Amino acid sequence: MKKNDDLQLSTVDIPAPDAAPNLTNQEILTGKVVPALDRLKIISADDWQNVIYEWVHGYLKSKYQSVNRCGGSGDFGRDVIGQIDQTKWDNYQCKHYDHALAPSDIWVEIGKLIYHVSEGNITPPENYFFIAPQGCGKSLLDLLNKPEDLRKKLTENWEKHCQKKITSKKEVHLDALKTAVDGFDFSIFSSVGPLDLLEQHGQTRWYAARFGGGLKKRPPSEAAPAEIATKEVRYVEQLYAAYSDRVKKNVSSRSDLDVYKELLEHFNRQRTHFYEAESLKKFARDSLPDGGYYEDLLSQFYDGVIDILSKTHQDGYEKLIEVVQVAQQLNLGGHILISVLRVGDRAGVCHQLANEDRLKWVK
Repeated sequence: MKKNDDLQLSTVDIPAPDAAPNLTNQEILTGKVVPALDRLKIISADDWQNVIYEWVHGYLKSKYQSVNRCGGSGDFGRDVIGQIDQTKWDNYQCKHYDHALAPSDIWVEIGKLIYHVSEGNITPPENYFFIAPQGCGKSLLDLLNKPEDLRKKLTENWEKHCQKKITSKKEVHLDALKTAVDGFDFSIFSSVGPLDLLEQHGQTRWYAARFGGGLKKRPPSEAAPAEIATKEVRYVEQLYAAYSDRVKKNVSSRSDLDVYKELLEHFNRQRTHFYEAESLKKFARDSLPDGGYYEDLLSQFYDGVIDILSKTHQDGYEKLIEVVQVAQQLNLGGHILISVLRVGDRAGVCHQLANEDRLKWVK
């Protein structure tokens, strides 16, 4: 075999790529976190419309009687609509492009709207918002701030961008819509920037599921009111039964506990814990999409403590104490709410289960 004199091994060290500093276990498992603003750019157009729907439904719903996602054939150019009343509505037009919106991206949408209004298919909206992952470019923003310039530019671009694209059934010539265009209110058109969208979407229960980053900070729990509320009646009855079984006397009201200082203090703590669990229930409802996450947590606690109830105990109070102790030790590391679970929640969940008669301290 002929030696290749031109082939020489390099003696120069080739630097290795820099290692990512301070990696967490989560990053090793799932890769580097993609910032929400960048994630908007890579989701599908269909998911983009879902993001807008979540935002309008979760953050702006108080403005509307209903929020609906249209899309598809027969939508008359509408994407997500907020119905103010039976006749008034807002349109949120979802445009998912790989660039900031330019005027050429929106002419056909305005043309469709005016056409379908003139045909009597829809009424004109009160507001019409263009929303895109990279926002609107300067030239479009300038036009949206000048309604008459926007009207003028639409007519100039009608033949190129609207005439053959408004409907597949026919060409729509400007001459046929000139009166409608001239009389249309162009001040309804505006935009929502991606940063504002994300800040407001972050206050909805869909944000964590959509963009990650963990659950938002849980607010302080509601304090137990001085008077026992209707929603507390059953678990409180069960507490009284456990106390009665303990002292071998009838306990049917809080005043009956005045002579039992230890039990009275225990009772007050349990009401605090019940309302801590109520706070967790509300937090789950407000911070996560519909999915029964809190109800699943109740079921996991139930499965973790139910066998304790079949054991022989001195009395119902002892049974209650042991069940709560076991609940405090349950490993719930895989549950979505574990990061916001507080110590008092665990006892409170036991009382929520007792409130539903799924746990009973005295047979």
